[in-house]
Amino acid sequence: MRTYRVTLGCDPEFFITGTNDKVLAADKFLPHKSSGFPIYFDGIQAEINPSPSTCRDSLRHNIWYCLCGVRNKISETGNDARMTVKASAPIEQEVIDKAHEDAKVFGCAPSRDCYKNGTAGSVTIDASKHLKRYCGGHIHLGRGGRFPVFWFHNNQIELVRLLDILVGNTCVLIDHGEEGRIRREHYGRAGEYRLPKHGLEYRVLSNFWLQHPIFMYLVMGLARGAVNIFYQDEFTVQRIFELVTERDVCEAINENRPDLAWFNYKKIEPLLFNTFTHCEYYAFPLRQANRKVWYYMIAETFGAVPEPSLWGRQIKEQNLLQRWARGFGLESYRRNLNRSTYSLISEYKWFRKWNWQSTMKKIFGLV
Repeated sequence: MRTYRVTLGCDPEFFITGTNDKVLAADKFLPHKSSGFPIYFDGIQAEINPSPSTCRDSLRHNIWYCLCGVRNKISETGNDARMTVKASAPIEQEVIDKAHEDAKVFGCAPSRDCYKNGTAGSVTIDASKHLKRYCGGHIHLGRGGRFPVFWFHNNQIELVRLLDILVGNTCVLIDHGEEGRIRREHYGRAGEYRLPKHGLEYRVLSNFWLQHPIFMYLVMGLARGAVNIFYQDEFTVQRIFELVTERDVCEAINENRPDLAWFNYKKIEPLLFNTFTHCEYYAFPLRQANRKVWYYMIAETFGAVPEPSLWGRQIKEQNLLQRWARGFGLESYRRNLNRSTYSLISEYKWFRKWNWQSTMKKIFGLV
């Protein structure tokens, strides 16, 4: 299968927190969304809108640039607040009462639902009294090369179904915490999307991938893979739809069930490996060569690995800006690990001995 470029974008949200992780209103630090700046407040949350790119590393740099802007805005206030990546968080009524009027309304336009033939739903919560807030990590897929805007709009239903299986379901394997489950009570349900003027916005994912660039590389690589499969290989698309039912993928996503997500994923893993085998190594993350690193990423979210990974250590030891200043994906990590290069020499020794079959069987009961 050939690799066609897809314009990749995003508009992740996150919290600005103060003492004891108390959520603060982002309007105290950032301009209004209507300002035209790529950093702004959206309700109580902070949001960034980095410039899109067909290259994931360029997108990483654009995200880092926006995060630097948020950090500078916070510093200008003299506050020691920080950026916090959580899918959901409690908020005090006092913070809501003192926030900008737009922060007291859930102002998002309704999402469409591919399982209801693209009809739009709505959120009916009273934001002025609701003491929780939720952060999304939406993916924007846009025109570029062989993919004009009308292609995304004409294929919206089936394409979002495929994105649910390849992106939404797969990400449940690493984003299965309680915060994500709470968010999905109101946002990020299976099949949610919009049709902006530039293409398609996939709205299922939380902001979990903002924790580290390796998760962004994974998510965007999966999305690019879904678009390429849908465009080039009708047989594989239909086979994926036959193997993973709508009911199973919706239940795995909506209930944040990693056990069912693993069951769904293992049905299509051989098909994905076969499809992506002859593509450029950097184009799609889920390949046979990357399987052991991919499984290690999953196992680490369950605390079932002998040592923390490089990205796991960075999440614990570095702040958000430090993590995003440089990046690497599963593909480059695996290649450098196998060559025992960079700072991975110690990891290479124990990673080589790690028994992934035994670990995954303990976690999910099957391999």
